[in-house]
Amino acid sequence: MLENISLRNEIPNTILAKEVTSLNQLNLEEELLLQYTRVKNFLEQIEGDESIPPNQVAQVMNTCTAILKEIVKTQETLYNSERAKKLEIEVVNAMRAAPQQAQEAFFKRYLEMTT
Repeated sequence: MLENISLRNEIPNTILAKEVTSLNQLNLEEELLLQYTRVKNFLEQIEGDESIPPNQVAQVMNTCTAILKEIVKTQETLYNSERAKKLEIEVVNAMRAAPQQAQEAFFKRYLEMTT
């Protein structure tokens, strides 16, 4: 049974069409979602199949759980990055209203830190 399962038809064509030739092109969120979908579909197909040993079903379940944890971790990282970016923009905007001497000191340190 395991060798006959084909999930290719369930993968969106837009994902299949993309050829990744560098890490910059890799969309981790999309890849994690694709892997989760594959594992989840596979799990649904093998659950209840008495010819598959329970330990192998458990391994697929564990893989599914691990992928979900990575998705949560990726979402948290993205949220924190976006929040930090917004905070940085607000700090820079607030400093523009500060006295000239404070602006110069801040932007000097800011440039040192970002370059």
